[in-house]
Amino acid sequence: MARDHLGGSAANRIANGDAYSLWEEMTGRREQDNLDDIFRVQLGVFTEQFNLQWFEKQTGLRVNHDVAIHHQEHPYFVAHLDGQIDGSRTPIEAKHTNAFNRDVATYYYAQLQFYTWMADAEEIHLSIIRGNEYSRELVARDDDYLDALIDSMHHFQTCIEDDKPPSERPLKVEQKNIVLDNMRVADMTGDNQWGNEAAEWLAMKPFKQRFDHAAANLRKIVPDDARQATGNGVVITRAKNNRLTVKIDEAFMPSEAAE
Repeated sequence: MARDHLGGSAANRIANGDAYSLWEEMTGRREQDNLDDIFRVQLGVFTEQFNLQWFEKQTGLRVNHDVAIHHQEHPYFVAHLDGQIDGSRTPIEAKHTNAFNRDVATYYYAQLQFYTWMADAEEIHLSIIRGNEYSRELVARDDDYLDALIDSMHHFQTCIEDDKPPSERPLKVEQKNIVLDNMRVADMTGDNQWGNEAAEWLAMKPFKQRFDHAAANLRKIVPDDARQATGNGVVITRAKNNRLTVKIDEAFMPSEAAE
């Protein structure tokens, strides 16, 4: 990232609480990290064009690659988009991450939202290579989040201009409701039915765990040559594939259970 502007990477660092280190770099107090020899970073750079090409192949959409947007009113805001859908304002961001990372949109949320704001778009495509698998997500613009993020970025720029550290004011911005592929996170707090059923579920969960544990222990003591084992109200049957199924013995009498 250049020292004379704030872009998507800066947005992410500010939102994630790394504003002070960024301020040190942009005021020349600290050298920027050299990422030339960081394999995972360079792998993402190397696969970016393929990532976008695969997105085009999968969606049928044409992508204009490497689009730069300069804010007219605030020249210190610059967005370097990986791409933008041809004929629209919608940006696209390409990421290459490990196979176990399922929270790409969450981690890069500030960067993605900043790009929607700079492009004046309602959403952004997130094109992801996870290990050797591919996936796409459509992230909706979040104006409430953007209000807080852009305000924090303006404040950070003031810190740069005044040569004052940003630790004077917290800049961490919280995410509340990430909309992916037009599906939101629903907060059911306050719904009485949800509250009743949630309380019941939480109360019963320990018994479910004990139930599963007891069933597993019963399976362990079934004789290897038994196709069925019964006793004390429980029957375990062995299938041809050797799977053991635990059930209640319907012939078991309540009086026997009491014993």
